[in-house]
Amino acid sequence: MRRRMFGAILAIISLMVGLTASATLVSAQNATPTGEPPAAHPAHIHSGTCEQLGDIVYPLEDVTGAALEGTPDASPVPVDQAGASNVLARSQSTVDTSIDDLLTEGHAINVHESAENIGTYIACGNIEGEPDEDGSLIVELQELNQSGIQGQAVLTPNDEGTLSVTITLVDAEGATTATPAS
Repeated sequence: MRRRMFGAILAIISLMVGLTASATLVSAQNATPTGEPPAAHPAHIHSGTCEQLGDIVYPLEDVTGAALEGTPDASPVPVDQAGASNVLARSQSTVDTSIDDLLTEGHAINVHESAENIGTYIACGNIEGEPDEDGSLIVELQELNQSGIQGQAVLTPNDEGTLSVTITLVDAEGATTATPAS
């Protein structure tokens, strides 16, 4: 008798667990995203500095959240793994120049709010400093206009004499960046 009672109780518990799991699955399938898709942020290399931007010298790919769907690990972006959840958008561009050419005169990387609001800058960084041992240069992108966004641009020379520019934007409040290993 006890075995039958124990078996019945076990069957009822299994049934309840199964129904709960099924209800959760149906609820998750019916969920719809409530947020807007992330905006595309135009980015450029300008002559001058962030304090006084000059003309656009090199247009860059828009910085978008869609870039996160690819394989971001293919690019050497030194955003700390603990801060990876703060990554908002990323882009990768190839430009026909070298780091030395960009360092010869003042240049800056500027990120705009959107194509519709191109006059509002959300992050900027002056291209300056010494390249790493591998020839890469990291440019810190500082928050502008209380955008809540900052980031990094990694400039990496390619074998073809071009330059890869990888931009990563993060939430300024929760951002953590790491110093790349030397």
